[in-house]
Amino acid sequence: MLEKIYLVLYELSILILKFTLINVFWFLVNIPVVILAIQLYLTTEFSNLLTLIPLLTLLLPLVFFPTTNALISTTRNYLLESQEFKFFDFFQFLKQGYKNSFIIGVFYTGLATAIGYLVYLSYTTSLIIVMILAVFFIYLSMNTLCLLFFEAHFNMTLYWKFRQSLLFIAKYPLFALVNFMIFTLLHYIVYSVSYILFLLFGEALIMYATYYLFLKKLDRIKRASKQNTGGTYDNH
Repeated sequence: MLEKIYLVLYELSILILKFTLINVFWFLVNIPVVILAIQLYLTTEFSNLLTLIPLLTLLLPLVFFPTTNALISTTRNYLLESQEFKFFDFFQFLKQGYKNSFIIGVFYTGLATAIGYLVYLSYTTSLIIVMILAVFFIYLSMNTLCLLFFEAHFNMTLYWKFRQSLLFIAKYPLFALVNFMIFTLLHYIVYSVSYILFLLFGEALIMYATYYLFLKKLDRIKRASKQNTGGTYDNH
């Protein structure tokens, strides 16, 4: 009994160490994004917004999306028992997936900026338009998260991954919505508990939890697909 408890505690400590390493790497690279986001939150001058918003829009695809993709890819390695832990996995995945994650970032940031601008134009004139735009923004965020999961998991073209992410949400909207809600709720909980915890391993833990659910869903789909048609998804 004591040996089992020791083994569980040991594996948990190793997992927390892994989370801490990749989370610190992710945060350090994203410091420019964090600084701009804080300034954007605190500013009260409209003239400052005209500078901060374009800078943040530029840094999201250049920094935030590639590092987040690297975080997800590293988390994927931790979820697969056959993969050994390597100290600089994060930076290897950052280099390998930079191009595709940059394109994903441009796609998301461009549409999100357009939605924000339309909301700015419509929020005093049409509540219905604002609500429609809000729903579209949630769908865009769901699809982007799903696309990043596909990007980390499959060795296919970006077009194939984008198409599969759309089909995945269309076929399994409830799962996609629930997983996105869990993703959002976990961020809120971690932020509420402690900013320090978030900086240490919060984002890695959140990605681990939601990506774990995504992989479990893919496994169920593959098992069902093999029984019917011989298989649909093949990972790396």
